[in-house]
Amino acid sequence: MSVEARLSHGQLFSWREIERYPEDWLAEANLPSTWDLRGSSVEHVLRTLRRLMDRHEALRTTYHVVGGAPVQRVHAAIEPPVEVVDRVVTDPGEHELTKAELLAVPFAMEGDLNWRGRLVAMHGSPLYLSLTFSHLIVDLWSIHHVQDQFKALLADPGATAVTGPAPRELARRQREESWRPRQEGAERYWRGVLAQGLTDALPTLPAKAKRNRLELTLHSRALGGWAAEAGRVHGVTAPAVLMAFVAAGLARHLGTDRVTMSLMSSNRFAPEDQHNVGTMNQLVPFVAGAAAGSRRARRWPV
Repeated sequence: MSVEARLSHGQLFSWREIERYPEDWLAEANLPSTWDLRGSSVEHVLRTLRRLMDRHEALRTTYHVVGGAPVQRVHAAIEPPVEVVDRVVTDPGEHELTKAELLAVPFAMEGDLNWRGRLVAMHGSPLYLSLTFSHLIVDLWSIHHVQDQFKALLADPGATAVTGPAPRELARRQREESWRPRQEGAERYWRGVLAQGLTDALPTLPAKAKRNRLELTLHSRALGGWAAEAGRVHGVTAPAVLMAFVAAGLARHLGTDRVTMSLMSSNRFAPEDQHNVGTMNQLVPFVAGAAAGSRRARRWPV
């Protein structure tokens, strides 16, 4: 028997974001994880996965559209969507090929369990489990929780763990009267941002459009140290310092005094939500002003 419920705010954000992806972007919503299984048995691994699914509703959830609105359907019991493959493995990096293969296959937004795995064994002994999760059901924080609990259950089937409210419980809580101040505060923020005018349109993608995008990650221990020191001097966090640098750089590049940025809001640091297994990320637009002096050319050693 299954139970239907409305989506939490994080689930709804992920749904609205992914439904706007062009068809050739759908696999972008996939998140990988590879778990070492050496020293166990195939039967024990599958039993442990079932215990993990019993513990976390997100792993037993499919999404559906009812009356034009997405809902989550939590299934009472369902088999792990894991393929067992027994083959001779000689390449120590073979798991990376398996990960890439699974990551490239998108999930259907409706009716899919939104995670899958391949258990690779050799001569009956498991080597590793390669998993792919859709951002529709979990975020990276959740995957770390799930992996830690899997390892604990694999070592001790009776192992317990601290867990947060299930996604449908969170959705119910977010619509209670106690949440009204937060809801009203969020609405005031959005109205204020939209009233003052964004520097450009919020990023939305037309259906079936094909676009390229550039993703960059900056690795600099020196810059991280300088940002932390600047944060201490000015009484702000290091990420705020880095965001200020990015805003100033964009303003200079675009020749403007304001830029629109997106801030990640996940509520993960609220004590009651730290152990949730689900998707909680939301992006919030933030208009940053850049003083004229901040746009002057300056060399920063990195």
